[in-house]
Amino acid sequence: MSTRTRWISIVVIVAIGGGALAVLELMGPRRTVLDSLVPGAVERRLYVADDSEVFVYDIDDGHRRLHEFDVDDCDSMKGIAVSLEHQALYLTSADSNDLVCIDLATERVRWRRNYGEYPDSVNITADGKTLLVPCRDEKSWPWFAVDAGTGEPLKEIRTEKGKKYPKRAVGPKWTRSKGPHNTLRSADGSHFYLESITVPNITVVDVATMEKIGVIGPFSSGVRPFVIDHDEELAFANVDGLLGFEIASFTAADPIDSEIIHRVEAKTPPARLNALPPPDELPHNTPSHGLALSRDGTELWMADGYYGLLYVYDLTATPPRFVDSIPLYEDDDDRPEPTWITFSLEGDYAYAGSGQVVDTKTRRIVAHVVDSNLTLEVVFVDGRATRAAQR
Repeated sequence: MSTRTRWISIVVIVAIGGGALAVLELMGPRRTVLDSLVPGAVERRLYVADDSEVFVYDIDDGHRRLHEFDVDDCDSMKGIAVSLEHQALYLTSADSNDLVCIDLATERVRWRRNYGEYPDSVNITADGKTLLVPCRDEKSWPWFAVDAGTGEPLKEIRTEKGKKYPKRAVGPKWTRSKGPHNTLRSADGSHFYLESITVPNITVVDVATMEKIGVIGPFSSGVRPFVIDHDEELAFANVDGLLGFEIASFTAADPIDSEIIHRVEAKTPPARLNALPPPDELPHNTPSHGLALSRDGTELWMADGYYGLLYVYDLTATPPRFVDSIPLYEDDDDRPEPTWITFSLEGDYAYAGSGQVVDTKTRRIVAHVVDSNLTLEVVFVDGRATRAAQR
């Protein structure tokens, strides 16, 4: 029998004078993720962070929302990661400038640390022991290597600086900000890949030494979301001003001789273009801010941020071949703004960053979660996290 914590609700009627009555409802123990777990079962949970709340969903029960919990002083969340080693969830807040460590079982804050202005998209080593935290608004453009158990800073990695793009006479600006932004871990865990807004290169870091070993690029413009293939030979990158992506060929151990080999320009379907007026402003100030590699490495999915579609490309073809567009809207007037794409650990679902859950086989929307690009799957067995995705 499950030993789940049960809710207890007691209603108390209190006289407060003058014949008036107040009704108080006293609630029992606060729900956590442990309350929904069945002993011995493999349980898939989706964590979605938005503003100062984290929402927990049961992936195998139609993405049913189980509960949510608040994280004080953690508005404007920008990054999410999980350590299996420390059984902890990490969030970054651009408002408080904190990295916040939360116990996965109790969903209470263990500690919070401030390393600099605007901590952004954090990531973690495969062993769960070291976090890499970019601080977008720090003058030195640093990533901080941080002890995931204590929050103690271990090392500072500095990357090249970019420049603000010149103002354009017409059309939306590509970006209004610059600085350290996205952090990606390689499939085998041996490298980190770092991207700074406005910089046309991707920096490669050796995890063993936490030293820079080179850059991939230059791409045609500042790199935004990007992915690396499983063999670490190709980098696919959204770049500012492009609805589409560019592809660089490189060698992870010596990325200095990288080469841009393809530029793929996507086309919004004409019917969708006719349904909406041209954009005055783009989500994240660029046409495409969302790119993900399927778990088997055969497909690349890309977001059309203004027109609300996901595009699928076949990577077994050279150059990649467009095969499908997936509408995230139900009516022509709907304007979802997908700004990130994350796949589930099994690759059966894609999370669009605008709330839609897409079945990757049927390519249809099968559920909705909170509208946020901070989504991450965690697998639990007997009350412990045993697998975790990276955002």
